[in-house]
Amino acid sequence: MNQRGTVLIVDDEPALRHTLTRVLQTAGCNVTAAASGAEALHLLINGGFDLIYLDIHLPDINGLDVLKEIHQRQPDVPVILFTAHASVQSAIDAMRLGAIDYLIKPVDPEAFIARTRIIIAEHGIEKRRREIQTQIHSLQTELAQLDKQIASFNAVPPTPSASGERFLPSELLTMMEERRHYSNCRDRNSTG
Repeated sequence: MNQRGTVLIVDDEPALRHTLTRVLQTAGCNVTAAASGAEALHLLINGGFDLIYLDIHLPDINGLDVLKEIHQRQPDVPVILFTAHASVQSAIDAMRLGAIDYLIKPVDPEAFIARTRIIIAEHGIEKRRREIQTQIHSLQTELAQLDKQIASFNAVPPTPSASGERFLPSELLTMMEERRHYSNCRDRNSTG
């Protein structure tokens, strides 16, 4: 797999859970498996997953309820629901609750790998995009603070120096330097 990802597979069928885990590991993913909704939610506390595959029919908690809890805890993680007992209503409910896809068992390994690659790549791009937006916001905030500091310095009136002289503004010094340079050039040209 070009882009490694961390995937959580939640399914109560040991054979399917093991097969899907091996398929994705062979494709280069880091895979964690859970046999129940409670176990999945516990794993969610410690792990940052790039993708979660979630069975709708779990022995302890309904997969749709687990999906709600996942999105409350980590709203940006993509979740794909799968089931052997598909219905139009369960598919609608899954999408309404934030699932990005809905697969029907048995799952074709090649399609499973391909879908996983696409989602992990998209998730990585979105994650990086959010990081960049956060950095931009942070830099804009810092820039605004710097502008305020400069404005506060400019608001302070010049104070007399110890000799009674005032500081000259940089624009005036620049203009005086340009005149001196122009005079020197003119003097050299007139004597040359």
